[in-house]
Amino acid sequence: TLPDFWAALDAAAPDDTDFMLKFDLLHGRGLPNPESIWAHEIVRVDGVIHGRLANPPHNREFKQRDSVMIDPAAIDDWAFFRSGVAHGHHVTRLMIERAPPRVARQGREALGW
Repeated sequence: TLPDFWAALDAAAPDDTDFMLKFDLLHGRGLPNPESIWAHEIVRVDGVIHGRLANPPHNREFKQRDSVMIDPAAIDDWAFFRSGVAHGHHVTRLMIERAPPRVARQGREALGW
């Protein structure tokens, strides 16, 4: 489904906002534990994916808003909003299904579902 993300990003429709990729920040570093984190301000330049960390990482080598290059093999999920409704968020959907009802309801409301 990642091609759906790229198609929406490339089309740049006025109602499409907040494009993000969730990826393993530590991919290819040989470390035992991955760190899955969201990046926003996504752009592709000459086939290279760039973004900024959208939330504070656990790994202290990085900080929120750091610029990062994203290996396509490290991408876990994608998301964007179209007219206030989240698209993608495949991992988030699974987490919501397992959340307590009140938390699930709040998550769905925040994502326009």
